[in-house]
Amino acid sequence: MKGGDADKRRLWAKVLQRRSEIGYPYILFGDNVNKNKPQVYIDKNMRIHASNMCLRGDSIMTVWFPFYEKPHDIDIETFCKLWSIGGIPAETKVKTEKGFQKVTAAAQTGSTKEMIRITDEKTGKVVECTPDHQIFTKNRGWVLAKDLNEDDELLLEE
Repeated sequence: MKGGDADKRRLWAKVLQRRSEIGYPYILFGDNVNKNKPQVYIDKNMRIHASNMCLRGDSIMTVWFPFYEKPHDIDIETFCKLWSIGGIPAETKVKTEKGFQKVTAAAQTGSTKEMIRITDEKTGKVVECTPDHQIFTKNRGWVLAKDLNEDDELLLEE
């Protein structure tokens, strides 16, 4: 980058600026991630292409197993344990913001003891996350969970 193309350096600077302002785009350094991947990925000769490091093991996700007619909810910890022993069938899909997508890998990559519990008084909805997890607010945009205050309006699904 130091001696490279000036246009590419300007583009990279814009990406980094945008990342610091709103938390996007997510930047994944694939070489570093894959050099330090969990043993289950090494054993299955799998490469990590993306990650979500902000979920608790008891968080519920909606999955569609190929042998069921409709989706089912399962906690992430159980799903990852089943995945690690080959208990998740091929063609299983998980609900995402883009609809149901095929699961290609699942593993616990770390743990933390410090969690913040955020409860919306109007809806009763609860989010539990790490202190550094970014939460989108209507009034201030992206805010670290530890920096939220009572005046912040969370953007929640209705």
